[in-house]
Amino acid sequence: MKTKKIFFYFFLLFILLLFYIWQQIQVVRIGYQIESREKEIKNVDEENRHLHIRIGELTSLEHIEKAAREKLQMKPANSETVIILPEPR
Repeated sequence: MKTKKIFFYFFLLFILLLFYIWQQIQVVRIGYQIESREKEIKNVDEENRHLHIRIGELTSLEHIEKAAREKLQMKPANSETVIILPEPR
């Protein structure tokens, strides 16, 4: 009878120890996942910042004017080439 009690307590202690070890492993694993997600967020934020800067560059009037001159071979209009048409009725 006493041996069964001792065995039961050792078994219970073993189960509790296994649960504690499993719990600690989960804490470490989740900690790594959190760290990984934080790095991912930091990278996405950095890429977002770069994209906002790039949008600002591409939508600037200087960039649009340069692209019109170099890629589309456009020239600034002078007063003689501008024709104002009457409004349609």
